[in-house]
Amino acid sequence: MGKLIPKKGQATIFAIVGIVIVALIVMLFFLLKSPREQAIGVKKTVSFETLVDTTRAFVRECSQETLKDAVKTVATQGGYYLLPVEKKLDTPFGNTVFAYDKKKLLVTKDGLKKEILAHMQQLASRKCDFGKIKDVEVKTGFYSGNVLLSSSSVTIQQQWPIEVSRGESKTTIQDMTITFDTRLDMVHTFVQSLVEALDNDEKMHQMNLPVPEGMDVRVIEQDGYSLYVITDKQSLIDKKPLRYFFGARI
Repeated sequence: MGKLIPKKGQATIFAIVGIVIVALIVMLFFLLKSPREQAIGVKKTVSFETLVDTTRAFVRECSQETLKDAVKTVATQGGYYLLPVEKKLDTPFGNTVFAYDKKKLLVTKDGLKKEILAHMQQLASRKCDFGKIKDVEVKTGFYSGNVLLSSSSVTIQQQWPIEVSRGESKTTIQDMTITFDTRLDMVHTFVQSLVEALDNDEKMHQMNLPVPEGMDVRVIEQDGYSLYVITDKQSLIDKKPLRYFFGARI
């Protein structure tokens, strides 16, 4: 006749068996974990260098968008971003500065560069929403740069310190060259020639001047002034031709 196991011993055996069963269940859970779940776990670990590259690409993209907006703004405001308040004019196309007032308000080439830079300085940080970049902290410094104009593009060599950090890792994105394809410089040169002709002979019609290929000039007569609209079909902004506006007193 077998020996009876004391109740205390039975409880110990049950406890051991329970521990073994739980351990087996845990081991099976990890062994049977799907490859998809494991892959997701790997994806969550992104290197700091990858995040820096992502930030750099984001800066380039939003800077190009800001430069595009700068070109569009100065073109529709007679070459200005910061409009001279006393010369603002309500037109069918919004506020347009008088570019022609015995040449006093005609934007020079250097002035046009300064207006584009002023637009970039004020709006680059707003356009670039760094909150969209996850897993890193981004701090921006003072924006400065040098604007270059050519017959086919506007380029800005921007110096914009952007610090990217995560834990102990930290780096700073500094200089970047941004280019937007547009004939703004060519349009502005044509406007200069047009204003010169008007200044020399106020009765001279603008169509007596040779208009560059791909451009179109339209004059809208208003009370006390004429509004000039130069459209460049070879400079596209959001798939629409670039339009440059300026007014001339009658």
